[in-house]
Amino acid sequence: MAFSQLRGQALKPSAAKPHPHNRRRSRYQKVAQKNKNLRTCYPALCRSVIPCKRGKLTFSISKDILTGVAALTAAIVAVLGLQAWKRQLKGKVEYELARRVLRAAFNVRDAIRFVRNPVQMSGEIERAVKEAGIDIDPKSAAFRAKSEAAVYQCRLKKVDQAMSELEIELTEAEVSWGHEIKNRVKPLRECIGKLVSKIWLYAYNLEHPEDKGDSNEGKEIRDVIYLQSEDPDKDTFAAEVNRAVDNIADFLTPYLKI
Repeated sequence: MAFSQLRGQALKPSAAKPHPHNRRRSRYQKVAQKNKNLRTCYPALCRSVIPCKRGKLTFSISKDILTGVAALTAAIVAVLGLQAWKRQLKGKVEYELARRVLRAAFNVRDAIRFVRNPVQMSGEIERAVKEAGIDIDPKSAAFRAKSEAAVYQCRLKKVDQAMSELEIELTEAEVSWGHEIKNRVKPLRECIGKLVSKIWLYAYNLEHPEDKGDSNEGKEIRDVIYLQSEDPDKDTFAAEVNRAVDNIADFLTPYLKI
């Protein structure tokens, strides 16, 4: 090797070796920098990955909750709708039943009014006599008694028919409303019984004039069997019948509202 080369190598500065303390400090700096990089990286990683998983989980739970709420709401609406339908159906059935019962009661009232008509036409008398099979002298006193009894007997058939129709409706009404509806009809039955008893007492007095009672008894009979006036205030028996029908109507009125 030439001297000049050796001289050049000698002149070239040699790389200084770091002090042991400096090497340890450099190692600590690298570890610190690495930890710093990890602290910077991990939160970003958590923000990018973990929230996404939480979002999916939250969405899934919310979906299940909404599905359950929707199912519960549908069930409640279905139950309420069924109950409303049942109430509507029951109200309609009770309305029709109340209407039929009240109409039957009105028919009974009108039949009673028909019986109390004081006028007996010749055609009506002839039909009643023929139906009763009366074959006596029309000019005799017995004929008048028997003919009037026959006329009232025919008229009372209309009351019996109207009352039978009312009884049919009352059977169904009792199923829906109990015994109260039948109790409401009792005053009307009593009016019919009173009318029938006065009619047969009147017919008996015609056939047995010797057993006729006093004038007050005769007036009581006439006040019942004869229609006194179109004004119920002037006809005590008509007012009694109207009160009996109104008693039935008062019970049925709540069921006649839709």
